Amino acid sequence: MAGSKNGERKRLVARRTEMVQLDRVFQDTRAEKGGRGRLVVLTGETGVGKTALAEAFLDRIRSEEQGAVVLLARCVDGRSTLRPYGPFRDMAVQLAALADDPAIGAVLRKTAPAWLPGAAPSAGRNALFDQFIALCRAITQQSPLACLIDDLQWCDRSSLDLLARLGTTLASIPVVFVATYEGSESESAVSIKGLQHRVGANAIELGVRRLEDDAVIKLAEDILGGSFGDELAAWISRTARGLPLRAEQLLLWMSEKKVIKKRLFKRSVRESELPTGDPRIEDVILGRLDEQKPNLRWTLEAAAVGGPVIDSTIVAAQSAKKHEEVLEQLELGTRLGLLHNFGERRWASGPRSVRYRFDHPLVRKAIGDRVSGKRSEHLIGRAAATTEKLAGAAAGELADEIAPLYLEIDDTSKCQEWSLRAADLCERLYALYELESYLRAAARTSSEELARLQIENRLAAVYGATGREPEAEAILEAVYERAVELDDKPLAVRSGTMLGWLRLERGVPPAGISGLVGGMVDAARSAELANELVMALDLSTVVAERIGRAEEALLMAEEALHVAEGTGSPEIVANAAYRLARVHISWDSPQEGRVLAQRALDVYGQVDDLGGAAVCHELLGLANFRAGEWYDALHHWESALESMEVAGVPDQKVAMQANIAELLTLRGEFDRAMRLFKSGLQQATELEDEPLILRSQTGVARLEFERGDYASVLELTEKIRNHLPDSGAWKIDFQTTAIRALAYLELGDELQAWQEAARLEQLYQGKEGWFERRAEGDAVRIRVIYLDGDSWLAGMVAQQGIAETVDKDPYGEGFLRYHQAHILGRDQPGEARKAVERAIELFGKLGAAPMAARARRLSSQLPEADPLEADAGGGGEDDIDDDKIDAWFDSLDG
Repeated sequence: MAGSKNGERKRLVARRTEMVQLDRVFQDTRAEKGGRGRLVVLTGETGVGKTALAEAFLDRIRSEEQGAVVLLARCVDGRSTLRPYGPFRDMAVQLAALADDPAIGAVLRKTAPAWLPGAAPSAGRNALFDQFIALCRAITQQSPLACLIDDLQWCDRSSLDLLARLGTTLASIPVVFVATYEGSESESAVSIKGLQHRVGANAIELGVRRLEDDAVIKLAEDILGGSFGDELAAWISRTARGLPLRAEQLLLWMSEKKVIKKRLFKRSVRESELPTGDPRIEDVILGRLDEQKPNLRWTLEAAAVGGPVIDSTIVAAQSAKKHEEVLEQLELGTRLGLLHNFGERRWASGPRSVRYRFDHPLVRKAIGDRVSGKRSEHLIGRAAATTEKLAGAAAGELADEIAPLYLEIDDTSKCQEWSLRAADLCERLYALYELESYLRAAARTSSEELARLQIENRLAAVYGATGREPEAEAILEAVYERAVELDDKPLAVRSGTMLGWLRLERGVPPAGISGLVGGMVDAARSAELANELVMALDLSTVVAERIGRAEEALLMAEEALHVAEGTGSPEIVANAAYRLARVHISWDSPQEGRVLAQRALDVYGQVDDLGGAAVCHELLGLANFRAGEWYDALHHWESALESMEVAGVPDQKVAMQANIAELLTLRGEFDRAMRLFKSGLQQATELEDEPLILRSQTGVARLEFERGDYASVLELTEKIRNHLPDSGAWKIDFQTTAIRALAYLELGDELQAWQEAARLEQLYQGKEGWFERRAEGDAVRIRVIYLDGDSWLAGMVAQQGIAETVDKDPYGEGFLRYHQAHILGRDQPGEARKAVERAIELFGKLGAAPMAARARRLSSQLPEADPLEADAGGGGEDDIDDDKIDAWFDSLDG
């Protein structure tokens, strides 16, 4: 079976070497022990025969492999660059139309529903990619699969991304993906260097060379249907220059002009009648066309400036002729070797069209370049209007075919309407490159200021998503200020919230945008804008978290979830539940956070949102880590890492690697942890993501502490401290300071430990509800207070910290019990032994080997308990004197 047939097989000579190589690639897919696929890129100059070679190869598969699925798609200069995933959508249509194998259609509907025309949006760009890859995998389990994208240089950029992603999986999917490619200086052409680099060893480039003279002569004999004399052989060998297209067009031109005549058993030509000079191939094509009646030329000119394919019904409307007359002319073009028929199309409004393509892009270009001025505008406008009418209610699916036509003739009202419709299609397909082009066109042709501002707001989101933050910020500032002046609250809140997110991600201190964010929340509340209010509250929660205002963050997140539940949107509810879960887990309520994270994960799983599922797994891993369920934590984090790798979010992947590496560090798997940290650091450096760089470096410092290399800890943390931003990084500052203080304590440098403790106490201020890594800070407090000679106060701080970790943070409790044993060892060895034995028990259950070893060493060093020892370690939790603790730390200011 085949998704599409391209008329008669093109002439192919002297390509035995290339065919052997292609056959070998196909045989690799049929290997008994699991075949592998390949991306084969056929490169070469115009007219050298790349398409003929590719089609001959696919014809062989079609004829020799029973049940083979062969899919073909072509890109067209000026018509394909703004069709997101155009070749892949064409292939999906071919699969859906396979009447001789309904099982293939069922596979399409089951594994790739987002690729069906008119389908609902998928859960994201990566989910869309995943579905197409799953479709290829499912087909190859039933039938051989071969695909061709002709003239890849004219394809859209989104298709290149999908092809690269598919290419990386070909080692496990036995599909042959062939593409023809020709380098071009045109602005609309794309380069495939990045594609080949990303696909790596799964890609093969096969250069298609010019034909030797004897091969040109053989081709000429095939075209003319017999042998010919030496004069003609010498002329065609010289003039064709080894290019099959030139040879074919020249010989057909001369035959039609009756220059080549049949004498006896072979063709001959008088030397005086041979063309002189070196004719341009475009002139030869046009010369052949001019020899025909005007009707054919007019018909083909209309076809050349229309859509990406030639549709007989549309061409009839363009030329104001009867459909039967147009079909007759198109068939004549086919007999002349200028076109080929590749099937039919049933339009929504009823008529059935016959579809054609030009036999070579150069034929289309040569004919299309002839049409200019008012006639060109008329023909293109009629093609666009007819396509719109024929498509009817399904016109939105063809918006990316209709919009480029209107844009070419600069029909202002139609440009804006269809650019926006095409932008909506691109947004549904997560095609950011093409979305940007259509939004820019819509903004340029918009006559109403408010409509233009709304378009520019969407455009800023695209800029932000594609790494152009300065441009996005400039647009958002202008849109926000103008929306406020026009008193358009929905637009003001959307643009202001996006501006706040952008500034936060660019490193603006959270306190510096809190005023803007608060204004967005108030405006959305007063105008009762539910969706906008959820967006503003989400940002407000993050700002409050980064400043360290736990209670404010919790209130904002709770309100966001409450408002989201009233919108009726599962995705909005899931996003709000995730944010509230993160606040709970970070600020001392991990169990509540776990329930909310699971709720969000269930929704993301239902809508197949890999990114959402990944961050929920990350959060559930954190909750399990806090609860001491390290095996489950590792399971969730590895699931998150797998989803992030598939989803293509390198920054989140680095953060997840850091989580896993930190857990491995606590378990004593130092080598494995260090590999993850170094890999993450390298990726973070490539991404130029300073927070991730600091996160990875802090992890390495923690690893060196666990290994006992305290000098390295101090060196690394000093470097980290020198690169900390002025604000917004207090968590990393806290962790770094705590590790430094503990390292100084292990080295016996009491003065430096006191100085780090004073810095740590300043970082505590206003962040009392923060839970993450809190035990390390409390341990520092305990040890430095004890060093100052106040064992009673040190005992109080230990009791307070332990009370906050019991049943919530087993590792934190064990860490504090260990340090509590340090301060009790001299005066209360019995209590110290109880504390250290509890620490050993907790660390043993967790698998925290380094801390368990430290605790056992401490236990062996403790003196025997005195049965009459005094209760010098302080009373219970009720006896804690917070004022005395604060006063002690105030004394460190000097």
